[in-house]
Amino acid sequence: MREITLPPELEVGEGYGMVRWDVRAIWENYAGWFHHRSTSELYPVAPSHVWTDLLELAGPDAIVGRARKALGEGDAVRAISLAEIVHDTEPHHEGARHVLVAAHEQLLAASTNFWETAWLRKQIADLS
Repeated sequence: MREITLPPELEVGEGYGMVRWDVRAIWENYAGWFHHRSTSELYPVAPSHVWTDLLELAGPDAIVGRARKALGEGDAVRAISLAEIVHDTEPHHEGARHVLVAAHEQLLAASTNFWETAWLRKQIADLS
């Protein structure tokens, strides 16, 4: 997904779809849902199942602080992953919401894809 590039003669632009999304879809379809990363993949629990434990151990402000740091380093996706731990567990945490909005705005500023842009705008609207 991170490494695939099409040869110039096959490029048609990515305004509507993205090669990396298609690569992931093909992988998920053919390789299946078990990726051999963790035993927990075999059971009906999502990674978010342990988020309340992480919040209890680290505290929401520490996690949001790390998300802000990631955002400041230009890693909006990492910032979102961290801030979602707090926001999805404590939906009224303003710091998490602010990081999520800013990270989505950062991704939106770089987006040239119709679907990605629409998704990012909707996320920002839902968070605002």
